[in-house]
Amino acid sequence: MVGIILVITILAKAWPWLRRAFRTIDALTSLADVLPALIDDVARIKHEVIPNHGGSLRDATDRTETAVADHGTQIANIEAGIQHATRQLAATKTTLARHTKQLQGLTKESE
Repeated sequence: MVGIILVITILAKAWPWLRRAFRTIDALTSLADVLPALIDDVARIKHEVIPNHGGSLRDATDRTETAVADHGTQIANIEAGIQHATRQLAATKTTLARHTKQLQGLTKESE
């Protein structure tokens, strides 16, 4: 009888530790089931975020950044061309107005 009480007492005191040990073993078993899928997922993610000469999202992002920068340069060049054409147009309008006044003056003199 003393032996049974001793075993029950030991089990009662050890039970919280044993329960944690069993939970840890269950968690590790679940992790072992999930780990291969996680490894595959990480490999796919790594493939997308590391440049690999064209096929990754990182490569696509780099190409997009380059294209946007090129477009910015092209837009700046177009704006500069428009400003130059606007200045030329203003100068032409001024010259035309001056010549128009000169012609009007010549026309009045010849009358």
